Formats: sequence, C-alpha cells, structure tokens
Amino acid sequence: MKDYLASTYYFDYHHPAIQQFVSATIKDAAALRTNVLRLYEAVRDGWYYDAYQLQTEKAQFRASQVVQRKRGHCIDKAVLLISIIKQNMIEHYPGMTAHFQVGDTWHLEE
Repeated sequence: MKDYLASTYYFDYHHPAIQQFVSATIKDAAALRTNVLRLYEAVRDGWYYDAYQLQTEKAQFRASQVVQRKRGHCIDKAVLLISIIKQNMIEHYPGMTAHFQVGDTWHLEE
C-alpha cells in the first residue's frame, strides 16, 4: 500500500504549499472523518470550477501548482484532492465514471 500513498510528480504533497493548505484546513481536528470532510469541502468549494481554463504544460497539473491557482477544471481538483488524501495516508481508490443530468437529477451511464 505504501507505493500507492507515495508522493509523485503530480501528487506532490510534500510541497510546502500543499502542507500549508492542509494545516490551515484541518486546523485542530483530530478525527480522521472530520479531516477528510474538511479537506473535501475545501477543494469542492474553495476552487472556482473553470472548464475553460485548460493547462497545456505538464507542470501545471501538479497539485502544488493547482493549490496556488484557486481555480481549475475537474482534473485539477481531482489531482489536488488525491494529493491531500495521500498526504494524510488515507487509502483511496480513485475512479472515473460517466454521468449525465436530466433536469435536477444526475444519472450514472451504464
């Protein structure tokens, strides 16, 4: 499992910007569940979703770059979330799904 939780080129949670973001977000919470929820909500709500801001340079997809931009598309937010989950040594299994919206309801594509 340690191989899956290791810092990588894109998931560079050892970077000071990531460390600072995580410390500021979880503050004094001791419970793992509380930490995970705070981090998830911070990424979900703290980054403006901008589908038209597409990066073309490989380095721009690093979590340490995303955390400093405060805006991005779904890939940017996923890279950041995975990085902070890895930093907290939480086992995770990211996956991709296809979904579509009908009215106010979201559906998974089968």
